[in-house]
Amino acid sequence: MNSSENIPYSFPNEITDYMKLKYGFPALYRWVIRRSDGSVLYYLGETEGLVPKRIYQYLKPDPTQKTNQRLHKVMHSEIQGGSKILLEYLSFSPFKLNNHEIIQSSLMDAHIRRLLEELFTVLFLKNGERVLNK
Repeated sequence: MNSSENIPYSFPNEITDYMKLKYGFPALYRWVIRRSDGSVLYYLGETEGLVPKRIYQYLKPDPTQKTNQRLHKVMHSEIQGGSKILLEYLSFSPFKLNNHEIIQSSLMDAHIRRLLEELFTVLFLKNGERVLNK
C-alpha cells in the first residue's frame, strides 16, 4: 500500500489524500513489522473500509478499542527498536470455495472477510510465522 504514487505507507505516518482516494474499500490487510535483526512479525485483519477509518484507529485508538491500543503500543515500541512497519492488503484472483466463487468484491461481505482472515491467520501460524493476533 502506498502513501503516494511510488512511496510505501509506513506506520505511524499520517493518512494522505492519495490513500483516501485509493484504499477506501473492504479488505484483508496485514501489518508487516520488519525488525532490524531480520525477523518479521505480522498482524492480520479485515475491514469494511481500509482508509481512512481503519488505519486511523491504529494511529489514534479510542479507549474502548483494546486491540488497537495494544497494537499501537507494540508498533511504537518496535519503531523505537529500529523496526520498519508497512501495511499491505490482499489482492487476489477469483477462486472457488465449495462451488461458490470468491472475487475481490466478495470482501463486502463481513462473513467472507472474517472467514479469510481466520484462514490466513491459521496458515501463517502453521507456517511458523510470528503473528500478533490473539
